[in-house]
This record gives sequence, C-alpha cells and structure tokens, in this order.
Amino acid sequence: MKFDELTKEEEIIVEAFTKLWSERNVSTISINKANSNSLCKINGKWATFFYIRDEIYNYKEFDDLYSACLSYFKCLDGGNEKYCKSMFPELIKKLADNEIIEETGYVNYNDLTNEEQIILNVFIQLLKDTGDYIRNIIYPESEDKIDEFIERLQVYKKGNVWVAYVLERNEKSGYTEFHTLYSMCMAIFNSMEKTHSDYCLSRFPIMVQQALENNKMAR
Repeated sequence: MKFDELTKEEEIIVEAFTKLWSERNVSTISINKANSNSLCKINGKWATFFYIRDEIYNYKEFDDLYSACLSYFKCLDGGNEKYCKSMFPELIKKLADNEIIEETGYVNYNDLTNEEQIILNVFIQLLKDTGDYIRNIIYPESEDKIDEFIERLQVYKKGNVWVAYVLERNEKSGYTEFHTLYSMCMAIFNSMEKTHSDYCLSRFPIMVQQALENNKMAR
C-alpha cells in the first residue's frame, strides 16, 4: 500500500491531532501506516480504516486531513469530543506559529506536598471502605504505570492540576482537571451512589482534619 507524502501543513495538523488524541485516549492512531487504527493519505485523499490480518475494514475517505481527524474525535465520549474539537484549531495555530507548547507532566507521589499526601490517603481509604471504584485504587507509582489497567479510576497530579477519569475500553471517560486535590475528591464522592456519596461527603472533611492535626502533633 503506497501512501502520499504529507505537506508541511498536514504534518502540523497531524501533530496537533496526535497530541489531543493521546491526551484523551490510549489507543494508537497510525499515520500513513497500515495498522489496526490507520489514518492515511492515498492518491490525494485521506482515509481512515482498520487493518487486521492483511484485510482493510471500515474504509472511509475524506477530502482533507482536518475532516478525517474530526471523524476520530467523534468516537470519543461527549466531554472528550467537545474538548478535542474546541482545542484542535487553537493547537494547530500555535504549532504553525512555532509557539512553545507547555508540557505539564506527571508529578511523583513523593513530590506531592505533605498535605496532598494526607488528603489523598484519606480519599483512597474512603473509596476502599465503600467498595466504589474498588479496582486498583492507587496513585500510579511512576508515569509509565498510568493507564496500565482498564476499568480503573485514574487519579494523579499533572503539573499544577489534578486529573481524574475512568479508563474504559482505552478511552479516558469523564476526563476532568481540578485546581485542587480536595475539590477533585469532593467531585468524585458526589458522583457515587447516594448512600456511599453521603457517607464519604460526611466523613471526608472530618477524617482529613484529624489526619492533618495528627501529622502536626507527630512533628
């Protein structure tokens, strides 16, 4: 299968698409390669398809790369689709203007503040007590452990924000960023079944306060 070369403009669009897609989905989209999820330029047209055991499935053609990228964003859940579509043109412009894109990375547990560690430990303990989000409720021990397992509540700090979502079938469902760990915990408790939600919302402030006071006394 012979693919056309990308123009400079197309390379920029691909870079923007890849950045946004990898932020909200862990599956790989192969550009100009015949793999399971492919986005390729063939005879002046852009096409999306699945390539499995030397067979092409669900082949769709588009007049331009931008439209092809939007078709992939439509596969995301409502919140992720809206985010990617709104950020896409802005990111393309920044890359075209050679603006520096600030990369905010994973923050190691040991680099969290003492208060954040305490709040996080109380949060995890309450989730385990109620049985909600019971699968592997942990803070990822390293960046390469993020998104290692599906059907898991993902919680970690990225730069100056806290990130929360559930990884379902490779998609980051309900992806939300919070300015503080405390607000993230409260939002997650509010999303739970009512009995568990009421329990956590009533216990969380008390347990956090006690843990912080115990920590001060231990110093």
